[in-house]
Amino acid sequence: MSFPFAPAVANSTVFSLPPKPIEQRRSRRVQIYKIYPFQAYLVGRMHPDLFIVEPLQINIEQEEDETYVVSDDLFLVYGSGKDQADAMKDYVLSLVEFYQLVEKNASSNPFDKKLLTHLQTHIQPRPLRGYDAIQTDRD
Repeated sequence: MSFPFAPAVANSTVFSLPPKPIEQRRSRRVQIYKIYPFQAYLVGRMHPDLFIVEPLQINIEQEEDETYVVSDDLFLVYGSGKDQADAMKDYVLSLVEFYQLVEKNASSNPFDKKLLTHLQTHIQPRPLRGYDAIQTDRD
């Protein structure tokens, strides 16, 4: 499963293209260098019942042992993997588990209730559409 994300830029309405190729002096080969860490925005569906409704800035870093770490500075959640895709999957799974844990405890814990309100500025349950919305309106 892939997750949509876009490079982080100063103006969030414009997304930059990947870095332009850098030509080496000794050879005429063109190479693209990826510079880690870099930031991106995670948006859209992350779970069948959860959506990221406000773009969430994430950090993608490559560790010394060649593994990748995806994290955010807002909720302090992270994921790791042997490549970017695995790290992204682990991050999203960790974020979903974090959301579900906070949501479960929000009714009995005032700290979790406040944290859930903060989480819901970026993450929302699946919006009702079609038949589900019609049934809810009639009840």
